[in-house]
Amino acid sequence: MAHFNIKLKADQEKGKALLVAATIKDLVSFHRKVPIVQEDIQQLPLEIISRHLREMDFPEMCWNTILEALGSNGLDVQIPTPEICEFLSKHLPESSFAAMVDSEFGDMIMTLLKRQEDYRRSPHILKFLTTYLQILYKRRRKAGVVDLLKRLHTVSVDCPHQQVFDNVMQLVYLALGDAFNPDCELRKKLNDFLVVFQAVVDTMLDFEDWRLKTAVKLQDYPFPQGAWNDADFIAWVKTVVVRFANDSSEKVRLCLLPSRGHLGWVQRFTPSTRELRNNADIFATMVRSLRPLMDQGWRREVLESLVPQFAACCYMAEHSHSDFVEILSRMLEMNYIVDHREQELAWKALRSTVKGRNFYNEYIKRQNSTDGSSLEPFCMPPTATDDDVANALRSQPNSLQAINLTSTAVTGEVANHLIRFRHLKSISLWSTPFTDKGLRILADNLTELSSLDLSETQITDSGLDALSRLNSLEVLRLNSTQITAGGFKRLKKRLPNLVEYNVSYTAASEV
Repeated sequence: MAHFNIKLKADQEKGKALLVAATIKDLVSFHRKVPIVQEDIQQLPLEIISRHLREMDFPEMCWNTILEALGSNGLDVQIPTPEICEFLSKHLPESSFAAMVDSEFGDMIMTLLKRQEDYRRSPHILKFLTTYLQILYKRRRKAGVVDLLKRLHTVSVDCPHQQVFDNVMQLVYLALGDAFNPDCELRKKLNDFLVVFQAVVDTMLDFEDWRLKTAVKLQDYPFPQGAWNDADFIAWVKTVVVRFANDSSEKVRLCLLPSRGHLGWVQRFTPSTRELRNNADIFATMVRSLRPLMDQGWRREVLESLVPQFAACCYMAEHSHSDFVEILSRMLEMNYIVDHREQELAWKALRSTVKGRNFYNEYIKRQNSTDGSSLEPFCMPPTATDDDVANALRSQPNSLQAINLTSTAVTGEVANHLIRFRHLKSISLWSTPFTDKGLRILADNLTELSSLDLSETQITDSGLDALSRLNSLEVLRLNSTQITAGGFKRLKKRLPNLVEYNVSYTAASEV
């Protein structure tokens, strides 16, 4: 070994790269022929070659000689030094050895991917692994990647190299991060680079025991922002998401939902997401796969993940996607939608389809399944019209005592349907276009009424005069109406049992 070291040093001092390369070849040949037990001496050729690679710039005519020395017929390097990694990454793609990359350097790659390694701290290894995969893909397309991963993959419970999966995913993430770095040289050949790592992930998803782990990793990983501006990357990710959605495992399908504060795929790919347009089809595919999970103990998780996509769900329901009709129905039924404006949008979307209208009618029946003897009010959802109320009231008993029509679209005409229930004690018409005409009808017929909410309606002094006939009235709310101070004073004198009233935001607020 000393002889080779002295000769290499002499050749280097003379600047004779060809002689150095030839001596390296002789050193390797000697090393293979002479059995050496001592580990430090075994590593000596590697150290000598690494030093010369670091200190000399070898011309192209020397590349194959050095590559041969490093390959399976040479030193058969298993753990390459930074200098060797750099040399292989730089010169292997353009050399004749590229055609034999899997046979010459496959074992080295296998060893590297089975070792516990943080590639962020070993960028030379990351670069070499990336280069190797690119060469493999260029030569054999996806088949080369598949064969490599098949060699690495075994059934998880029996696998002696548990680090393999984590290393491959780490390689994918870091390589993609570099690719979308504006200053990275990989940007120049981004499309060629992406297909390699897309093939890696696609192949990992083909292994049943790796599929869930891959789905979980991808669910948690914050891809670089630049990736979401790349049409090819987005198109590929959509194919992966569709695979998750169509998988038979509910655990894989659950990976469509958000996790640990990261956006879920159902949030990333919605028709309303600004940076990603035209996602209606994939959004529908995901929700179709998630809907059955609501009946398998995952109702809360599914609905909570879709509440932020409420507008998109309404849009899809209006376009006759039955899965979204059911999602909106569940949201309303379980009180995930509490804002009146959003409730109006949900009911509008539901009533645009036959299935939605059926749910609408069933919902009303469930909400109002009362014998009418209690003060539990009969309720209608936002956007309900006079006709809707009339239809729903047909199933109610004459003894009904309370009706709540808050934020509906009823007008004064609804009064003609309410007066059938002569024992009504409480009516809320808050925030409706209810009129004086309707109020006169109520006052003439519902003599037992004790509570009436007319806030934010179209009531004026004309309607108030009719209320003076309701001697049993105890609670009256008229805030944000068009009444005057004089009109309310006259009414107040004629209602001896009135104990609570609200006239704020009216001309009578000082009374």
